[in-house]
Amino acid sequence: QLASFLREKELPWKVGFEFLDNEILYEGQFYPVVKMDWVEGTPLNVFIDEYRSDAQALSLLQKKLVELDDNLEKNGVGHGDLKYNNIYIQYNGKDFNLKLIDYDSLYIPAFRGKKNLETGSPGFQPLKRLSSHFSETIDRFSIWVMLTTIEAVKTDPRVWMDMEQGGFNNEHSLFSASDFFNPASSTVIIKLKNYNNEGINYYLDKIIGFSKISDLSSIEKPRLFKEFESIPFEHQKWVPPAAPSPLPVQQPIVPPPPPVREKEYLIEIKTIPSGKDVLVGGNKKGITPLRLQLLKQQLNTVEIVNEGDRLPLVYSDGIESYEFDFSKKPKETAPPIEQDEIIEFRADRYTVQEGELATINWNVKGTGKIHISHMGDVEEKVGTKKVVLNNTTNYVLTVGTKNRSFTINVQPKPKPAPVVTVPDPKPVTEDRYIHMPAPVTSPAPQPQPIPTSYSSPKTKNNKLLTGFLLFTGIAALSFFAFSYFSGNSEQTASETTNAEVVEKKTPLFTQSSVTDFLNKLYGAYNKRDLQAITAFYAPTVKEYYESSSLGKDSLSKVINDLFITPAGYSCRPDFKTLQVQPQEQNCKVVITVNEELKSEAESNTENYTTTIEYILDPSYKIISERNPG
Repeated sequence: QLASFLREKELPWKVGFEFLDNEILYEGQFYPVVKMDWVEGTPLNVFIDEYRSDAQALSLLQKKLVELDDNLEKNGVGHGDLKYNNIYIQYNGKDFNLKLIDYDSLYIPAFRGKKNLETGSPGFQPLKRLSSHFSETIDRFSIWVMLTTIEAVKTDPRVWMDMEQGGFNNEHSLFSASDFFNPASSTVIIKLKNYNNEGINYYLDKIIGFSKISDLSSIEKPRLFKEFESIPFEHQKWVPPAAPSPLPVQQPIVPPPPPVREKEYLIEIKTIPSGKDVLVGGNKKGITPLRLQLLKQQLNTVEIVNEGDRLPLVYSDGIESYEFDFSKKPKETAPPIEQDEIIEFRADRYTVQEGELATINWNVKGTGKIHISHMGDVEEKVGTKKVVLNNTTNYVLTVGTKNRSFTINVQPKPKPAPVVTVPDPKPVTEDRYIHMPAPVTSPAPQPQPIPTSYSSPKTKNNKLLTGFLLFTGIAALSFFAFSYFSGNSEQTASETTNAEVVEKKTPLFTQSSVTDFLNKLYGAYNKRDLQAITAFYAPTVKEYYESSSLGKDSLSKVINDLFITPAGYSCRPDFKTLQVQPQEQNCKVVITVNEELKSEAESNTENYTTTIEYILDPSYKIISERNPG
């Protein structure tokens, strides 16, 4: 589709290529290839280095970048990965043209609604670019970044030579993702702001404002701070004759000399076995055996890929052929021992009534013995267990030397009031009655039928005695029943109060439990273990550093770009600043963290101080994270 679309259009930046289906036979199956025209030109970063002291040439380059973006959008095309080594300068007499290579992530109208295979190179892309951002507007931010960089070099060429910020022989951006994430603490942005230059400030405000936009189509189309009078960029390279000849004969115009091309070196790379990928500056150039013609600064970026490992080529003057033998298998090393770690230990409920069920969940790593108090040793590293609780219980999970604990509070069930059954009293046949108060809880006595048979005096006396004893028993029983219920009510109230006290003494969120949670969270960040880090977050996280809401996949990508991709990252929480504020079921936690970031291996370490506000749910999962400042 790309080949067909580009074949029908005349585009100044296009490099011709041909798609050949069923071209290569490998292990009985045919595969396609792309045959692309060779570009004779200079990468954009090399051009900037050559003309870093020529403000007029750099202004012309800025104008051509704006025209490039305009042409892409007018034709419904987005490159998707604009950076220095994907833009080549092709000289044309006193002028030059821009050529684009690497069409892997190219967008054309036929791809509308699809997702991109990649999201561009860090430092050239906004923080919130996702694979779903796929349209003709995806290159706007990259162009703004390049305009800003060139404006800074025009103001002070030393910016480009400063290796701390990348340097002329580095294909990466002058900026990193961390600069856009926290511009107030960015060394590069602070340095450029200190120039107090109107043009630099104009471009800086654009990229800082656009870096955190979620809708990439709302980024403004790139435009120049000021238009300039077009002068051939080689005006400093060519000096015309000082004075015309006095002779009447017209002197020929001396053309400008061709631009001085940097020396190129020819090298050959062989491997045993052959077919190994060769990278130059991180980009694949072919497979071995391979002959390459490279500039001097490119020689130190050559790598050979073998089974996922990258072996750098060490160039020596005068040596043109290099051979690597990968046929000898390296000595097998013992697999690393998995360290003991408790990823999760929680209950679904932390307050239950006596006799109710609770579910205990655990997830651990390592080779240490797993033991849970009140449950014994367990074999499963990931598991659940339902337990019936009659008393407040503290559970402790131990894995090797690691341990974590929590308490499930048990509230006693209210005891039902006892029912006292009193036998119905017999009627008294004489005119003597004993008046006793009726028991409070006894039902009213039901009248009994008066016997009609004849009773002797002896039988009559026996009935009187029996009635007297019966009423005396009822009175005593009523007294003891009243005492029992009164005492039981006091005891129940006391037990309820005690249960409340127990619950208050063991809250879900405490200073120590939150401190333990944060230590494990930042420990995962310092290990740079993406899976362990995301385990501390809920499936959806609100307000992750100015974002409205992120799912696990998007959150993993943001964390990967900001904390895993850089050459070095570490953090130290300042627990003196810790604030723990329980909020009904959840808890608000505020803490200040000292961070160290190293974007590239040769970069200087950058220091940041960030205040973070977390919201934790009852399972100690982060459901919201933001910078309150």
